[in-house]
Amino acid sequence: METLLYERVQEAAPTANRVARIRLYAIFILLRYAALRLPEIYALTPADLAMENDCVNVKDAGHPRTVFLPP
Repeated sequence: METLLYERVQEAAPTANRVARIRLYAIFILLRYAALRLPEIYALTPADLAMENDCVNVKDAGHPRTVFLPP
């Protein structure tokens, strides 16, 4: 499934369609590997992504936490 989505992103023309596919791929990766819920994903900002450390800072109302992504 992950490979299929990645291939679809690569095949998309550089338009709004490609941006939408990249966004869906990122959501899929965060759901699968970080086990985030959709409200947590939609609340993320670019500042929450620490890609140099392979982690995501989740600002949950009750439990703010750092989630590490696999390499």
